[in-house]
Amino acid sequence: PRPMSSPPPLRLLYAGTCRPNTTPQSVHEIRFKRPVHLHSFRILCDGEAPHAEIPAIVGQTPNVQLGVEFFGGEHGKQELCVALLAAAHRRTELSAPSAQAPLLPLAASLRCDYLVVRSDPVPLSLCLYGTEAEPLPATPPPPAWLALPAFRHVRRGLAEQQPAEQQPAVLSNGDFAGERSAECGGGGEAAAALDVAILMVDSRPPFAYEVGGTTLRSPEEWGLPRSVLSERWRPTAAHGGGPAPNGNAGVEGKGTPEEVLQSRTEKMGTFQLALVTNHIYAQLHGYRFYLENPCPHLHIGVTEADWNDALEPSQRSEPKWAWREGMRQYTNRDPVCPGLPADHRLGPFPPRGPPWAKLAAIRYLLRRHAHLAYIDSDVFVTEVWQPLPPLLEATGLLRGERWIAAAEEFPPQKLRRDTRAGLANSGVLLLAGAPIAGAGILRAIEEWIWPVGNPTWSFKWPFEQNALTTVVFRRYPRRYTLLKPGCPLNSPFGALLRHLVGGTPHRAVYHPDHRTAWLAEALRCTIRALNRSADSHAPLERCTPNEERFELDSHGCGEGDKDSLHTTPLSPSVLGRLRAADAEACCGLCNADEACAGWTFLWKWPASALNCVLLEAFEGVTHYEGRVTRAKLPRTGGGAGAAGAAGAAQQTRTYIVPPPLFGATGPS
Repeated sequence: PRPMSSPPPLRLLYAGTCRPNTTPQSVHEIRFKRPVHLHSFRILCDGEAPHAEIPAIVGQTPNVQLGVEFFGGEHGKQELCVALLAAAHRRTELSAPSAQAPLLPLAASLRCDYLVVRSDPVPLSLCLYGTEAEPLPATPPPPAWLALPAFRHVRRGLAEQQPAEQQPAVLSNGDFAGERSAECGGGGEAAAALDVAILMVDSRPPFAYEVGGTTLRSPEEWGLPRSVLSERWRPTAAHGGGPAPNGNAGVEGKGTPEEVLQSRTEKMGTFQLALVTNHIYAQLHGYRFYLENPCPHLHIGVTEADWNDALEPSQRSEPKWAWREGMRQYTNRDPVCPGLPADHRLGPFPPRGPPWAKLAAIRYLLRRHAHLAYIDSDVFVTEVWQPLPPLLEATGLLRGERWIAAAEEFPPQKLRRDTRAGLANSGVLLLAGAPIAGAGILRAIEEWIWPVGNPTWSFKWPFEQNALTTVVFRRYPRRYTLLKPGCPLNSPFGALLRHLVGGTPHRAVYHPDHRTAWLAEALRCTIRALNRSADSHAPLERCTPNEERFELDSHGCGEGDKDSLHTTPLSPSVLGRLRAADAEACCGLCNADEACAGWTFLWKWPASALNCVLLEAFEGVTHYEGRVTRAKLPRTGGGAGAAGAAGAAQQTRTYIVPPPLFGATGPS
C-alpha cells in the first residue's frame, strides 16, 4: 500500500505583543494575508525569547495568571468567528520557558484569515503555530429568492420606477432565474457574497409558517406543523386566546395538528407578525437570520448579587456604590435579566435590565458577520425586494469607515423634552462587524455594556439607549451615522425599516393600538408581492398600511368647550357608528356629513372598535367618564370651541382605521 504522507511541519505564523485596550477584558484582532490552519499557541513570559533565530521576539507578558480566548474564521464565510477553545485558557506557567498549548482539533481543519483574541487587560505576548491553508475557489450559493419567478417582474418594476443613474444601487442582489443582470454588471456576485445577518431578540414563542407556492418557510426549531400563509390569510383568534377543548393544543407538539396550528395562531401578536415578515426578507436575499433569547427567565427586583455583578470593576471599591437598603427599595420593582456565564454562547454578560440583553446577542454576531441589522420586535421591512447594500453604502458601513447607523428618536420623546433616551433610537441599528470594522467595534460594544456612571442605570429605562449616545457616540464621533427618523429607519413612518413604537405625538397621526392590525396587513401585502404573476404590470405595492389616507375638516373640534367633556347624550338619534383614530377624527367625520348634528366619542374603547357615533339629534347630556359628546358647530362665527372662536376651519390629517383583527373588540 502507498505510504501515508506525513503532515506538514508546524510553522510560526504570528509573534507579537497585544496591548490592553479596554476593560474588563481586552479585545484584539489578528489578520493573516492568506488563510491558515492554527494548531497551538504560546504565551511568552516576560523576557522570554523562544526563537533564537528571530531575536526580536521577546516576551512582555507580566508574571500573573490570566485568561485568554480565541475566535477565528475566514472572510466571506457565514461562521466567521468560531471558538477555538472549549473554555477560556487559564495561564499557570509564570516563568520561562513557556510551553505550547493546543487549540481544539477543529482549528486544524478550519480555514482562518482573521482571529479575535480576548484576554485580561494586561500586555499579552503571543506566538501562534500552524500551517498555511491550500487555496480553494469561493463559490457562495445564490440567494433563495432567485428561485422565485415573481421576482423577475419585481426587478423590471424597480427598473421602471428608479432613475437610470440610480438603478445599480437600488436593484436587488444579482441574477434572476439564472440570467445575468445586464444593468448590474458584475456586481451580482459581490452582493450575493455579502455577509449580512439580521437579528431579533425576544423571549416569546415564534410562529411556524410557510408561504404557499414558494420555498420560504420557518426553520424546524420554530415548530411543526407550519401554518400555510397566503394573501387572504388572517389570524383567527385574539392574542392570548384559550386552548382547544381538550386542553392539549396549548402545549406545543401536543394534540392534533389542527389543534397545534389553532393554538399557535392564538399566540399571534405584534412580535410574531413582524418576525415572519423579517424572516421572509432574510431568506429572499440570502442573509442569515437569528432569533436570540438572552433573557429566558427574568425576576423582579435587584438583589445584592445582581448589584455586585453589575458594577464596573473600578466601582467595586467605592463606598458610595456599596449595596444598602436604599438601593434595594429603589430597584425592588425593576425587571432583571440574570447574567450569562462565560461558557454561555452569548456570554459573559452582567445582570442588566431587559433592554440591555440584546447587546449580548449583538456582540456575539459582530464577531462573526461583516454586517448586522438589529431590529426590535415591533419593526418590519416595508419593501422586501429592496436589498441592504445600498443603505450600508450610503451610511458608510459597507467598507467599515463607520461602525453604527441609527435614526433619531421619534417625536414623542422630543415633545416631552425627555433627554434621558439620548440622540438615537436603539430599536433599529445597522452595524459593521469585526471582519470589516476590526476590533474597534467590539471595544465599542464592550464600552456600551459597561458604561461608567450610576449603577442603577443598568436596570432603569431608557439608559441602555442613553449609553449609545453618551458612551459610544461621544467616544467615537467619526464612527457613527445619525439619520432622521423615518428616512429610512425607525419611526412609524420609516421608509424601509418601520418601527411601530408605543408612543405617539397625536393619535390622529399614529395610534399604537393599531399595531397588530397594521402588521397583519403588511404581512399580507408582502405575500401579495411574492405571489404576483410574472406578466403583471401593476405597480409594486409598498407595505405601509398605516400611512395617512385623507384629510378631514375638524372645524369645531378644539378643546375650549369644557362643558361637554366626559358626557353621554340623552335621547340620541343615531346616524351611524364608525371607527376613528381620536375625537378630532370623529368630529371631522361628523362635519363631513350634512345630516350630522353632533357626535360622541368613547375614549376608553379600543381604537379598532366602533368608538365614534354620529348623531342626528340629542336632547341633552349627562356625566359619563371616558366619553366626549359635542354638538356640531357652525363653520363661521364664534362657536363654543377653540376653532369656532378662531372663526376658521381647523384641518386635521388622519388615516383609515383598520378593521378589528380578531373579531369584535368592544360593544357594537
